[in-house]
Amino acid sequence: MLLTFTAAAGVTADLADDRALSGLALPYEIPGRTSAGLLTVPAGAVRIPADLRRVKLFTEHGRGTPIGYATAADADAAGLRMVFRVAHTPAGDDALLEASEGVRDALSVELDAAVVKAGRLVSADLVAVAVTSVPAFADARLVATLAPDTPPDPDPEPVPPAPPAPEPEEPAVPETPLPVTASDRAPLTFQRATAEIAAAMMDNDIGRVNAALSDIVPAADAGAGFLREQWLGQLWSAAAVSRHFIDALAHQVLTSGTKVKGWYWATKPTVDTYGGNKTPIPSNTASTAGKEAPVTRLAGGWDIDRIYQDLGEPGFLESFFAAATADLAAKTEAAAAAALLAAATDTTAAADVYTAIGAVVTELTGNGANVNYIGLAPDLFADLLGGVSADVPWWLAAQGSVSIAGGTANVADLNVFSAPALPAGTVLGGDKRAATYFEPSGNPIRVQAVNIPNGGIDLGVFSYSATLINDPAGIAKNTVVVVP
Repeated sequence: MLLTFTAAAGVTADLADDRALSGLALPYEIPGRTSAGLLTVPAGAVRIPADLRRVKLFTEHGRGTPIGYATAADADAAGLRMVFRVAHTPAGDDALLEASEGVRDALSVELDAAVVKAGRLVSADLVAVAVTSVPAFADARLVATLAPDTPPDPDPEPVPPAPPAPEPEEPAVPETPLPVTASDRAPLTFQRATAEIAAAMMDNDIGRVNAALSDIVPAADAGAGFLREQWLGQLWSAAAVSRHFIDALAHQVLTSGTKVKGWYWATKPTVDTYGGNKTPIPSNTASTAGKEAPVTRLAGGWDIDRIYQDLGEPGFLESFFAAATADLAAKTEAAAAAALLAAATDTTAAADVYTAIGAVVTELTGNGANVNYIGLAPDLFADLLGGVSADVPWWLAAQGSVSIAGGTANVADLNVFSAPALPAGTVLGGDKRAATYFEPSGNPIRVQAVNIPNGGIDLGVFSYSATLINDPAGIAKNTVVVVP
């Protein structure tokens, strides 16, 4: 099939070759909207390879299946004109037919290694040209028509008959193609744009300028079809859940009642020297007394809409229970610390944390108690961490280790820890046998019920605990007084 091509703005056609397309591929000094924005190309800015066959011709951008290659390139004052050989393929046949029908009759270049300054192309390599329906540069257009002597194809496909054209009342005047501006350009679909971007990445086309691509930004994906937020679920948050005082005490299981009770020697049996010879032996009146501590009850309850369990994030109720349990841990630790402080023996106020620790240790050991734990208010624990070797006592310097992450320090078998429940400047130490902490097995107790009439889930948390002071002589405290 013989095609004759005529191009707007001086585009010429090769009449000697029925597989050739030619036209103005790149106008000079005319602004065009490209993938790099509004761009003007001066003469001499585009490098053309010596082997023109390397410049392939495609249908639209994307570098999918080539339909031809360049055979000639000639630059004049108007711009770069090129001739292409179209392949004997179905895609090539379609390109020739679409050009002849004026459907896809424009050219658009693809440039690699592009250098752009102030909206002007400084240099680039020509690597491909696409046949498009709307070019970036209005004059880069190719219009083709069938020659009058075009013989029919050997096996033409059936074409439905065209409706009869009305008789013109006056001679028809050939229409001049209207110039195409950037605002006339139809936008790409999101799927088409992402496909072209993927193809360019596979070709490693960094710095490539496609003269007919539109910008695709996240705002174009308003339906969140391709970009979605990453859901992380519950985030970590700081909470004082360590129970250093409770862990340091003796423990018993709370099984019944509203109080815990025990007895102690109010007057202990004593012995004395004995002279023998059937003289009376020493004796004293011994007596006992009772001691008790109330059971403290803590609780919380919530009526939760059951949609959180039916359609909500998995594990919501477990997270709810864990948060309530963390609050219970902080409150039971504070209650135990308050009970120990109320029973502790005061020692002479000290001027620094090391002297305060020494005073507590002296008091306890003098009463015949062991020193199993030392709790420091956070400000004093910071002073302990800030001590230099010249100030630190030998027993701490020689045997001590500190865990900053856990807020604890170990000196031989002594546990020293930061205790947020203590008032500022307070040191509290003791023998673990001096107090007993009572708690039911499995404390806190979780209760859950279905609220059918209101479509809810009733969640309850209950805690029972008691701190019984066995002997105040095994607990001592000191307050550090800072001298101005």
